Amino acid sequence: LAIRLAKAAQKKPQPELHLRADKKTQYQRLASIMSAAQNAGITRMGFVTEPE
Repeated sequence: LAIRLAKAAQKKPQPELHLRADKKTQYQRLASIMSAAQNAGITRMGFVTEPE
């Protein structure tokens, strides 16, 4: 994951990382991914939601 994030961070324009999770996803898992993205230099992140 770290390698893929670092490559994405180098692209111009930088792509936006879309995070999608359901109710069962542990917050710690999302926090770890967001932290890895930030450490790689990703500055654009968003959450994808779907109406019930």
